[in-house]
Amino acid sequence: MVMGTPSYAIYALIRGFPLSDITLYAFTEYGLTAIIALFLIFEVQNAKANFLNKRMAWESRPWRRLWTELSSSFLITTAIVIACYAFLYLVIWDNPLWFPTIFLYTSLVYFVSLCFMVFVNASPLITSWKSSILKTELLEKQTVEAKLEALRTQLSPHFFFNNLSILNGLIEKHPDKAKDLIAKLSEVFRYILKHKNDEIVPLSEEVDFLKDYMFLIKSRFEEKVIFSTKIEHTNGLWIPPVTLQQLIENAVKHNEASYNKPLKINVYLENDHLVVINNLQERKGVVLSSSIGLVNIKKRFEMLIDKPVTISNDDEEYRVCLPLIKYDGSPHN
Repeated sequence: MVMGTPSYAIYALIRGFPLSDITLYAFTEYGLTAIIALFLIFEVQNAKANFLNKRMAWESRPWRRLWTELSSSFLITTAIVIACYAFLYLVIWDNPLWFPTIFLYTSLVYFVSLCFMVFVNASPLITSWKSSILKTELLEKQTVEAKLEALRTQLSPHFFFNNLSILNGLIEKHPDKAKDLIAKLSEVFRYILKHKNDEIVPLSEEVDFLKDYMFLIKSRFEEKVIFSTKIEHTNGLWIPPVTLQQLIENAVKHNEASYNKPLKINVYLENDHLVVINNLQERKGVVLSSSIGLVNIKKRFEMLIDKPVTISNDDEEYRVCLPLIKYDGSPHN
């Protein structure tokens, strides 16, 4: 009725009808037609927004979505206004159509239609914005947990004692090997401290870190653990830091290793995925583990790349497949 009052009054004045000829009955019909038109426009706008949210999300293509919303709103408003106007004048009033009035009413209703468009799209946009904030907060939380877990693993007394014990045995008998062990140990700690605030690192750097960490593992287990890596063409591929260390640590922690039955760990690239496989030789008894590492890796990848980390195992091998992040440049925190 609010829209009907001014538009009907202007229509009467333009057509030269005296205001005394405007009956309450005709005004009511005009107002009800306006209400029906606005109701139809709102419902179509709402249905259109729900459809586009599935096919053309604001986050992925904002400018194309805006153009689609505006153009479709114009077409929807024009079609509904003309249909309702024609029904009122041709069917109910038995009067001929007058196009200046169609243009006037379409212009007025189009403004309201734009308000409807903003209203129906506001809720998904606000929800998406809140979800983005929550996602960022969860990612930061998972990243902090990963850093703490990595530092907890590397800086634990158990880790120190193992390497110091190995170092003590090498100092007198094999001083050159002792120097190598110290150098690799320092590289491991330097890498962790260097990337403690990074969410992702180049895969090439993670691979270099993996080689240093493998050296420490080999110094402790010797031929009880056998590593095999086949990683080429790492340009443009990134990964959360210390991911591979956590997977290797997980394999060593949960599997037996001996000279007769060595633990075999294979790391290789497969279709922009990094695959880590080890033969299953599960330790007997209870293995003390916080289980944070593997769970955290899965959550971090889901937050960063929106693709899952796939884990599979059978009676012979345990397989972890990591989707790598394609990125050109340097990440900024």
